[in-house]
Amino acid sequence: DNGVGNPDVPAEEQHSRAVRYQVDLEAMTVEQLWDSTGFDEQPYLSTIAGDADQTPGGKVLVVDSALQPGPGFDPAVNWSRLRELGPDGVDWSLTTDSGSFVYRGAVSSRLPGQAR
Repeated sequence: DNGVGNPDVPAEEQHSRAVRYQVDLEAMTVEQLWDSTGFDEQPYLSTIAGDADQTPGGKVLVVDSALQPGPGFDPAVNWSRLRELGPDGVDWSLTTDSGSFVYRGAVSSRLPGQAR
């Protein structure tokens, strides 16, 4: 949820978060179950892309694809961040170099090329 394009939110207040909802199709209701804002030291904005997936162990793998030092999107200064969020906080985090873009992440039990 990046809040981009909401006419009721000024640009300087836009922020990103991973969020999980429970949808009840019969009752036509939606309930927010969880969001990542408690894991963030300060609000941030990833203007495009991004991903959040629950891992088999119940944690959440969050990809913030388009982090910028200022408003807008400039591929030359873009960096990405991947985080695994557990009940007690950030279990691990990877931040890429400036000029990079990550659009998805996946849980893996081993590194590519590693013996099984």
